[in-house]
Amino acid sequence: MTQNDTVAVVGAGIVGVCCALELRRRGIRVSLIDRALRGQETSYGNAGVLTRSSLVPLNNPGLWGALPTLLSNRSVQLRCDAVVLVRNARWALEFLARANRWAFAATASALDELIRLSITQHRRLLLEAGIANRLRDSGWLFLYRNAQAYEMARLAQETFNEFGVATQTLDGPELAELEPGLKPIFERALWIKDAASVDDPGHVVASYVQLFSARGGTVERREITTLEHDDAY
Repeated sequence: MTQNDTVAVVGAGIVGVCCALELRRRGIRVSLIDRALRGQETSYGNAGVLTRSSLVPLNNPGLWGALPTLLSNRSVQLRCDAVVLVRNARWALEFLARANRWAFAATASALDELIRLSITQHRRLLLEAGIANRLRDSGWLFLYRNAQAYEMARLAQETFNEFGVATQTLDGPELAELEPGLKPIFERALWIKDAASVDDPGHVVASYVQLFSARGGTVERREITTLEHDDAY
């Protein structure tokens, strides 16, 4: 690729605009394409969390024990459509096949490589976009209604320790002191200290798009309906 080539980034959500900004930083011509632009879809109302704890995939060794509950659609963790699963049976079986210790370790390591720099990079981008005030450094909480639920998350806790993610276990009173607005229904919590968040994800994405445009990036509002593979590339 040369600097005369143009890279098209389809989707101006948080992932797309961050990729576009990095490509521009490297001097590459970029066209950012979205049917809505400025973070008006998924990235508008997401949690806005920047955390190193997102390295535990759903298809981990504990999936097998949780599978009956997950497939019943009675859990907040997952919603699935039986028809879609049947249509994508091969993918679903491969997904389940990787719910083992070896695949889990490889995936967690790869995810850690991807996300360990995210907070640093977003701090830089927020500052450059003039919206550093949007960032909060209060961390991220996993809440457990009882000790049994806390113990069921042992694999995640061990993984955080293995990869050096700073955490602290809180009991009920400690949680109430940290977050007095919560109802007193949680016996324990895991406080992820290696985490930050933004108070308005949609505004952050829109500001990133403005920064991209100010740096010479091209912004196009149109809908992409199909993609074709070119053997020349």
